[in-house]
Amino acid sequence: MGSPADADTDAMLARIQNDLFDLGADLCTPEDSGRAARKGALRIAAAQVARLEREIDRMNAGLKPLDSFILPGGTPAAAYLHLARTIVRRAERLACALAAEEKVNADAQRAQRAQRAQRAQRAQRAQRAQRAQRAQRAQRAQSGMKRAETSVPSVSLW
Repeated sequence: MGSPADADTDAMLARIQNDLFDLGADLCTPEDSGRAARKGALRIAAAQVARLEREIDRMNAGLKPLDSFILPGGTPAAAYLHLARTIVRRAERLACALAAEEKVNADAQRAQRAQRAQRAQRAQRAQRAQRAQRAQRAQRAQSGMKRAETSVPSVSLW
């Protein structure tokens, strides 16, 4: 059974996944189309973007500011988060190109930027957690070596 923090993260990710489907529906129906007016097309709402931005701010609150680039890799989770970030970034560029051609919901564009920021933040958090685990393992190994050095009796060969 996972921790309450894991349950909160799972719920947040489920909301984001739902928002991504809403975003896709929003972008595939131009704002000025007759279909959108007749059927009341699904649109990303400002409240969805505000919630996403609050979640990002909450997750960033515990992190120190970046002072260097975060390189992809480390754990499989961190690598997948970096991959997701690049895919979201590509989708954002395509949406910007679409906005240059057609009218696009401004909240949909804000949602894309926020989701990209969240993916980058989650990748950063995963990579920092991996570094901390490596440092803990190295510290345990070093303290184990010190204990071994003090517990081994010295033997004189002469």
